[in-house]
Parts: sequence; structure tokens; C-alpha cells
Amino acid sequence: MRFIGLDVHQKYAEGCEIGPNKEKRRFRIANTRQAWEEFAKTLDSNTRVVMEATSNAFWIHDILSGYPGQIVIANPLKTRAIAEARVKTDALDAQILAQLLAADFIPESWIPNKDEYQLRVLLHHRIRLAKIRTMLKNKIHAALIRNGIQSPWSDLFGKNGRKFLENISLPETEQIIVCSSLKLLDTVQKEMAALEADLCARAKENPNVKLLMGIPGISVLSALTIL
Repeated sequence: MRFIGLDVHQKYAEGCEIGPNKEKRRFRIANTRQAWEEFAKTLDSNTRVVMEATSNAFWIHDILSGYPGQIVIANPLKTRAIAEARVKTDALDAQILAQLLAADFIPESWIPNKDEYQLRVLLHHRIRLAKIRTMLKNKIHAALIRNGIQSPWSDLFGKNGRKFLENISLPETEQIIVCSSLKLLDTVQKEMAALEADLCARAKENPNVKLLMGIPGISVLSALTIL
């Protein structure tokens, strides 16, 4: 049996293979589809491969899983042996992963299917848009605070709050900031609404989402967050 540990980075992956006689071979793979296809051709039914669940691990998993051998995605939070290693190098990380795999001691991560993975990618994009929305609102609140202005409305970005913002008098530079932030806020909220509609349409066909939505109080977006 061959055990291969992969420490995947943005542009390359460091690998360590432990052979049947415990011999070790270290190698590097460029992070391109062609390079991974070539690597996948070297796999056979007596090969087990492990890599940590990083942002680029899943497309690599998709390529490798089409070939013989077992592909394991490790939970990075639980592979503490890597973080605790006194000498941390890419090659050593890959070696420890291979050793843990050989000892059958890899804590595996859940691997979503392609549809669920795409849902998660879109959900993370929505989360990032929500953070941008919050940042823009905070900029507007800060501009009012800097000028000693208090809104009479609890919801500064509701219908009445927006009218208030459009009619207040601010120094020129502050006015530029508020107007610019409001325009960006409108764009972000429009994008979020379109994205949420797309997410809901996709998610309602997912059996796991349907199951979670059977729980009172669980919406489509809540179900996606739980997945």
C-alpha cells in the first residue's frame, strides 16, 4: 500500500509518499489541472491520498477521485500534529499527513457533492456581501457622529431614514462619503437580493435543505448555513 500526504498551497503542493517498505519520497506538484491529471494517472487501487480541507482542495479532489485509489480530505482543525511539529516545513507537513493516513488516524472532513459545494460557494459570497453592506452602513453612521448629527429614526436605512440622509446638511467631504456609500449600499443590496433568490431556487431542490427546513424556524438560508 502507498500512502501519499499532500500539503496544498496556492501555486503548488508539497507531497510525501510512504511506500510498502516504509521508504519515503518527496515531490512537488504545480497547482494546474494538467499537473494534477498527470499525478492522478500514477494512482492505483493500492494508493491512499490525503490532503487538508483548504479552499482549493475540492477541485483537486474532483480530479483525483476520477482515478483509482482512495482520496481523503482531512479536517485541518483536528490534524494538530502538523501545528505542533517543532520544525514546520511544507515537506514535513506532507510527511505527517502521510504517516497519519498510514496509521489510519486521519480525522476526515465531510465532502459535499458538486451541487452542495456550489451552494456553499454562493453562500460564502453572500456572507462577504453582507459584510460589505455592514461596512458601508458603519461609514454613514460614522459620518453623522463626526458631525454631531443624530437620526430621529431608529432605522437609518429604512424609507424615512433614507429621506433624512438625503436632506441633511454636511460638510462637502462628508457629503461625498455619505452619497458614495449610499450608492454602493444600493448596489450591494440589489446584488444580495438577486443572489438570495438564486440560492433559494437552487437550495429547494436539495434533499438535505428540505429536511432541515422541516424544523420550525429554519429558513432556506439558515439551512444552507448549517450544511
